[in-house]
Amino acid sequence: MIKTTAPGLNAVLGAIEALHSNNNPEILHWQARPSHAYGAWAAASINPDA
Repeated sequence: MIKTTAPGLNAVLGAIEALHSNNNPEILHWQARPSHAYGAWAAASINPDA
Protein backbone atom coordinates (compact mmCIF):
# COMPACT_ATOMS: atom_id res chain seq x y z
CA MET A 1 0.00 0.00 0.00
CA ILE A 2 1.23 3.46 -0.90
CA LYS A 3 -0.27 6.55 0.69
CA THR A 4 -0.24 9.95 -0.98
CA THR A 5 -2.33 13.07 -1.32
CA ALA A 6 -4.76 13.74 -4.17
CA PRO A 7 -2.31 16.21 -5.79
CA GLY A 8 0.47 13.61 -5.58
CA LEU A 9 -1.52 10.76 -7.13
CA ASN A 10 -0.46 11.27 -10.75
CA ALA A 11 3.23 11.36 -9.80
CA VAL A 12 2.88 8.11 -7.84
CA LEU A 13 0.98 6.40 -10.65
CA GLY A 14 3.58 7.52 -13.18
CA ALA A 15 6.45 6.27 -11.03
CA ILE A 16 4.83 2.86 -10.53
CA GLU A 17 4.14 2.49 -14.24
CA ALA A 18 7.68 3.56 -15.16
CA LEU A 19 9.48 1.39 -12.61
CA HIS A 20 7.33 -1.75 -12.46
CA SER A 21 8.66 -4.79 -14.34
CA ASN A 22 5.21 -5.72 -15.64
CA ASN A 23 3.90 -3.85 -18.69
CA ASN A 24 0.48 -3.62 -17.09
CA PRO A 25 0.86 -3.50 -13.29
CA GLU A 26 -2.23 -3.83 -11.15
CA ILE A 27 -2.84 -0.37 -9.72
CA LEU A 28 -5.90 0.27 -7.61
CA HIS A 29 -6.59 3.61 -5.99
CA TRP A 30 -9.44 5.19 -4.10
CA GLN A 31 -10.12 8.28 -2.07
CA ALA A 32 -10.16 7.94 1.71
CA ARG A 33 -11.48 10.23 4.42
CA PRO A 34 -9.05 10.05 7.33
CA SER A 35 -9.59 11.51 10.76
CA HIS A 36 -8.26 15.04 11.14
CA ALA A 37 -5.26 13.95 13.22
CA TYR A 38 -4.29 11.10 10.91
CA GLY A 39 -4.79 13.24 7.81
CA ALA A 40 -2.50 15.93 9.23
CA TRP A 41 0.15 13.35 10.13
CA ALA A 42 -0.04 11.70 6.71
CA ALA A 43 0.21 15.03 4.87
CA ALA A 44 3.24 16.01 6.95
CA SER A 45 4.85 12.61 6.32
CA ILE A 46 4.34 12.89 2.57
CA ASN A 47 5.48 16.51 2.35
CA PRO A 48 7.70 17.35 5.35
CA ASP A 49 8.35 20.86 3.99
CA ALA A 50 4.68 21.83 4.29
